[in-house]
Amino acid sequence: MSGFSEYLTSMGISPLVAGLVIGFLVGLVVRGGGSARPSGPPATATLGAAFGGSRITVTVDGVSRELSASQTQAVLDALGRNRKIEAIKALREGTGIGLKDAKDAVESLQATRATLNG
Repeated sequence: MSGFSEYLTSMGISPLVAGLVIGFLVGLVVRGGGSARPSGPPATATLGAAFGGSRITVTVDGVSRELSASQTQAVLDALGRNRKIEAIKALREGTGIGLKDAKDAVESLQATRATLNG
């Protein structure tokens, strides 16, 4: 290991600092990257009627956000074409929620639609 220490020292890097950085990075990997939101209940999405049309309402951590009619239609069209990633993108653009929450919400919509159609 002394060869590695000598290499770091020749590069102007203290072996102690290198060890701390490596320990920090390993900690992030073990923890899962330090998610932006503590794990709680998954995000949900509901499809309801409003003003003669359908609207998607997404609830994350008890806070609800409603998509406009055109945003709702974009999500539903993507799901109708089995384009889950496109639906997640449209939902994120319309609500500003994170990737995991948008994925959970889209899967919630898919389950609801399967129940209604099944």
